Amino acid sequence: MDSAACAEYPGDMWFAENGGTDRLENARRICETCPVQQACLQHALNNNEPHGMWGGKTSRQRKAIRHNEHERRRQLKAQREAS
Repeated sequence: MDSAACAEYPGDMWFAENGGTDRLENARRICETCPVQQACLQHALNNNEPHGMWGGKTSRQRKAIRHNEHERRRQLKAQREAS
Protein backbone atom coordinates (compact mmCIF):
# COMPACT_ATOMS: atom_id res chain seq x y z
CA MET A 1 0.00 0.00 0.00
CA ASP A 2 2.35 2.64 -1.29
CA SER A 3 -0.18 5.44 -0.85
CA ALA A 4 -0.73 4.65 2.85
CA ALA A 5 -0.30 7.62 5.17
CA CYS A 6 1.67 5.43 7.58
CA ALA A 7 4.42 4.83 5.02
CA GLU A 8 6.08 8.09 6.11
CA TYR A 9 6.34 7.05 9.77
CA PRO A 10 8.43 4.52 11.73
CA GLY A 11 6.85 1.07 11.96
CA ASP A 12 6.93 0.93 15.75
CA MET A 13 4.55 3.90 15.92
CA TRP A 14 1.62 1.57 15.29
CA PHE A 15 2.14 -0.56 18.40
CA ALA A 16 1.02 0.69 21.85
CA GLU A 17 3.54 -1.48 23.66
CA ASN A 18 6.24 0.64 22.01
CA GLY A 19 5.03 4.01 23.25
CA GLY A 20 1.76 3.77 25.10
CA THR A 21 -1.58 5.36 24.45
CA ASP A 22 -0.24 8.72 23.23
CA ARG A 23 1.57 7.01 20.37
CA LEU A 24 -1.50 4.94 19.55
CA GLU A 25 -3.72 8.04 19.53
CA ASN A 26 -1.30 9.77 17.15
CA ALA A 27 -1.40 6.69 14.93
CA ARG A 28 -5.21 6.74 14.96
CA ARG A 29 -5.24 10.38 13.83
CA ILE A 30 -2.91 9.54 10.95
CA CYS A 31 -5.11 6.61 9.96
CA GLU A 32 -8.15 8.90 9.82
CA THR A 33 -6.53 10.81 6.94
CA CYS A 34 -5.32 7.76 5.05
CA PRO A 35 -6.70 7.05 1.56
CA VAL A 36 -6.31 3.29 2.07
CA GLN A 37 -7.72 3.09 5.60
CA GLN A 38 -10.54 0.70 4.70
CA ALA A 39 -8.28 -1.58 2.65
CA CYS A 40 -5.79 -1.64 5.54
CA LEU A 41 -8.49 -2.55 8.03
CA GLN A 42 -9.84 -5.25 5.73
CA HIS A 43 -6.33 -6.67 5.34
CA ALA A 44 -5.95 -6.87 9.12
CA LEU A 45 -9.34 -8.51 9.53
CA ASN A 46 -8.75 -11.00 6.73
CA ASN A 47 -5.32 -11.94 8.08
CA ASN A 48 -6.26 -11.90 11.76
CA GLU A 49 -3.49 -9.40 12.58
CA PRO A 50 -2.98 -9.81 16.34
CA HIS A 51 -1.10 -6.59 17.13
CA GLY A 52 -0.90 -2.92 16.33
CA MET A 53 -3.05 -0.27 14.71
CA TRP A 54 -4.49 -1.25 11.34
CA GLY A 55 -7.02 0.90 9.50
CA GLY A 56 -7.46 3.05 12.58
CA LYS A 57 -8.47 0.12 14.80
CA THR A 58 -6.62 -1.52 17.66
CA SER A 59 -6.36 -5.29 18.00
CA ARG A 60 -9.15 -5.20 20.60
CA GLN A 61 -11.41 -3.22 18.27
CA ARG A 62 -10.69 -5.60 15.39
CA LYS A 63 -11.50 -8.55 17.61
CA ALA A 64 -14.87 -6.95 18.40
CA ILE A 65 -15.53 -6.35 14.70
CA ARG A 66 -14.79 -10.01 13.91
CA HIS A 67 -17.00 -11.14 16.80
CA ASN A 68 -19.88 -8.91 15.67
CA GLU A 69 -19.56 -10.16 12.10
CA HIS A 70 -19.56 -13.76 13.30
CA GLU A 71 -22.71 -13.10 15.37
CA ARG A 72 -24.42 -11.36 12.45
CA ARG A 73 -23.72 -14.34 10.18
CA ARG A 74 -24.90 -16.76 12.85
CA GLN A 75 -28.17 -14.86 13.23
CA LEU A 76 -28.72 -14.69 9.48
CA LYS A 77 -28.16 -18.43 9.20
CA ALA A 78 -30.62 -19.09 12.03
CA GLN A 79 -33.21 -16.86 10.34
CA ARG A 80 -32.81 -18.68 7.00
CA GLU A 81 -33.14 -22.05 8.70
CA ALA A 82 -36.29 -20.91 10.52
CA SER A 83 -37.93 -19.84 7.22
